[in-house]
Amino acid sequence: MYSFEFECDKFSPEEIIGNFIRNLSSTDCYHTCNYGTNKIILTKSMVFSEYSFKFVLPFNLWWRTGDIKIEVKPNYHENSHLVKFSIDNSHLFIPLVFINLSFIVGAFYSKQWVVISILLIINFILVGDIYILMLRHRKFVIKTLEKGIFKPKSEKIYNWNKIMKDKDTSELIMISKGKTHLPQNVIAFALEELKNRNVLVD
Repeated sequence: MYSFEFECDKFSPEEIIGNFIRNLSSTDCYHTCNYGTNKIILTKSMVFSEYSFKFVLPFNLWWRTGDIKIEVKPNYHENSHLVKFSIDNSHLFIPLVFINLSFIVGAFYSKQWVVISILLIINFILVGDIYILMLRHRKFVIKTLEKGIFKPKSEKIYNWNKIMKDKDTSELIMISKGKTHLPQNVIAFALEELKNRNVLVD
């Protein structure tokens, strides 16, 4: 498990939470999301999840990621907020432990140096992969806190706030539940418009 903590003075706690929700969605994060005014908790089933039913590329930022927790806390010393981003990636260390145990056994018992060298290379690859993933998550957090809502380069820009205002409530509910052909990041806009209309969605 690793976590990052940064200060943010550009946005309110509600805006920070909203920015994270939209950016998580626009980067194809299909974790189950529960959020409040100052916290987001994203959980991922290791057996059944949206990643199993959608075409998600191996370099997706979230598909190998475990549970995620984002907290916004007051910073009493400055006119800003502290944002803590935590990820439980303990499952990624299981193959690493296995490789290390194999390396130790190979080094002291088998004396097969070719096999040992291969295990050592695999070990470095796994460690490097986890480190790169951590850097990508850190970059995501920094970008969200600095820029707010950002969009992938390939995404066409739409005024979703205006589009959602023009839709009737029943269609907004369908969009909020992901039952349309619209991209996942639109769900947050539909939920926001439903909130403005004082409509609760189960």
